[in-house]
Amino acid sequence: MSVFDWNEQKNDWLAEHRGVWFEDVINALSEGRVLFDVEHPNGARYPDQRILCVDINGYAYICP
Repeated sequence: MSVFDWNEQKNDWLAEHRGVWFEDVINALSEGRVLFDVEHPNGARYPDQRILCVDINGYAYICP
């Protein structure tokens, strides 16, 4: 099982400006609502990071 840790201030910002929370992303991941999964385009700077697109309430969200 994966462990997720996030910044509460960023979570509050997402809620206020985008109407989604990190919990929504985690739920989408656990329910298999990943639309695509690619390597980060700047692999030199972010070698272990991927870009995920997840479906949250019928909208596609890009998540680094």
